[in-house]
Amino acid sequence: MKGTAPMTPSPWHTPVPYFFGGLAFVMGLIAFALLVLACSYWNLAHEDSDVRDKSPTLEEEMATEGSEKEESSNHLQVTNLVNHEA
Repeated sequence: MKGTAPMTPSPWHTPVPYFFGGLAFVMGLIAFALLVLACSYWNLAHEDSDVRDKSPTLEEEMATEGSEKEESSNHLQVTNLVNHEA
């Protein structure tokens, strides 16, 4: 026999590298989907906080309603005074 080097079998002839490669691909796909969901949730929450910052608070709404009621009651009092004087 001549001095030949022993040949090592290729690892791609077994299903193990394909299994772990597929598993890594699926895990990467899941991580990407979670990243997209997290970013869209953050964007939605950020837009919602902008809307809340621009909308009046409950105290401001109550103050506005109170001043509107005062104006309408003042208008009624003036109208009643005008009607009684006439």
